[in-house]
Amino acid sequence: MFDPTIFDNLKIVLEGELYDQERNGMIHLLGRNDWLDLASFRRSFQMQMFYVSLPEIQISIHLSSELKDFATELLKAVADERPGCIMQVILQMDNCVLDEAKLACTHQSFLAQWEYSVHIQYKTITCYPSIVATDHSHSDQLLHPHTGSVIELTFMQKINESHIDEFSALIETIRDIASYVKSHWL
Repeated sequence: MFDPTIFDNLKIVLEGELYDQERNGMIHLLGRNDWLDLASFRRSFQMQMFYVSLPEIQISIHLSSELKDFATELLKAVADERPGCIMQVILQMDNCVLDEAKLACTHQSFLAQWEYSVHIQYKTITCYPSIVATDHSHSDQLLHPHTGSVIELTFMQKINESHIDEFSALIETIRDIASYVKSHWL
């Protein structure tokens, strides 16, 4: 019998919360990934989704934990370290370009929400579509790239089981952020 880690407990609760939200018609889940990196003993979990009312914004929620977290939790190996997981929320918008004025306004809104407990990154991405031609009639067709924007919110404090009761509120807050971004960016 194995004793579940903080990572396992948080992953199961987050996953259940998101499946409940999908069952209630609030979100649509796009994918789920669960990784174990044996070289560094890092575990990562990710679920991709969009809110039914905001399909323009794809959202990924990541949980990750490293060897030091597992050692601290299971072996009490690092006395001054607090075990837990890092949480990251990524919002991706296609056909949306970062604008300095919108960016400054959005950044101030995020700081008002979380002060400095979240590290915020803004990125512009360019996607180059690819096609697989079954015949050669499309081989000379020019494929046009499209530009999108990404907002990455990484929580600075590690989370643990004491934060489980906040997951529902977090998902509502993510919806509010996506709604804000849509109304100001798209």
